[in-house]
Amino acid sequence: MASSEIAVKFLVNRRTKAVLYMEAGKDFVDLLYSFLLLPAGTLMQLMSKDGKSRGGGRYGKNRGVGSICNLYNSVEQLHDTTFLVSKSTLLHPQPASNRLLLEGVGKTEPIISANIMYQCTTSRCHTVTALSGSRCPECGYSMSRQLSVVGQSPEVADNSKGFVKEGSSFIITDDLSILPLSTIESIVLLNKLKVQNMADLESSSATVGSKEALLLLEAAFTSKTVLNDVFAHNL
Repeated sequence: MASSEIAVKFLVNRRTKAVLYMEAGKDFVDLLYSFLLLPAGTLMQLMSKDGKSRGGGRYGKNRGVGSICNLYNSVEQLHDTTFLVSKSTLLHPQPASNRLLLEGVGKTEPIISANIMYQCTTSRCHTVTALSGSRCPECGYSMSRQLSVVGQSPEVADNSKGFVKEGSSFIITDDLSILPLSTIESIVLLNKLKVQNMADLESSSATVGSKEALLLLEAAFTSKTVLNDVFAHNL
């Protein structure tokens, strides 16, 4: 498995081949929550190219907000102690200063960091930018001299470490509701899904790379059956 890939597990109905839910750790949940911080322009760049999906065109038809609202709701419902950052970082993001966790996925421009700014190499001008290599409007030189920004709130400074704590494990449902992993939550969910024969259930493993991340992003905005849309055909 490549270092950039994330290992996940699924509970699958072997008779119907349907994904019931996923079990995953911090890396995957951080990836999902990073979707809440993507500016609209970034979404358009990642999800479309010449009118077609960059993830393969499987979810090109607009079907509303899909499951993204469930990611948002899960932030509200999970306990504060689950998170490395303040919930407001995800519930009320500041788009211009967020560090995106979707690094390398369809990325053609530098990632903007919340606590690093740049100044022109002359150091005589008073303009700063969050994007390295921008042209200084005062002198015309490249703005590539790195400056460290002090006084950032703790939740902004910690974004580069993700959103949930190390060692956390979660259940992710087909519509991207996120629950803490526990036997009780599993039983409640299986009852909700009306699973009658436990012998029909089996565990399956998979990895999530850049291709799957793009498909997840697109499906989150267009589908209520995200896990089945993205993963079921390969399990």
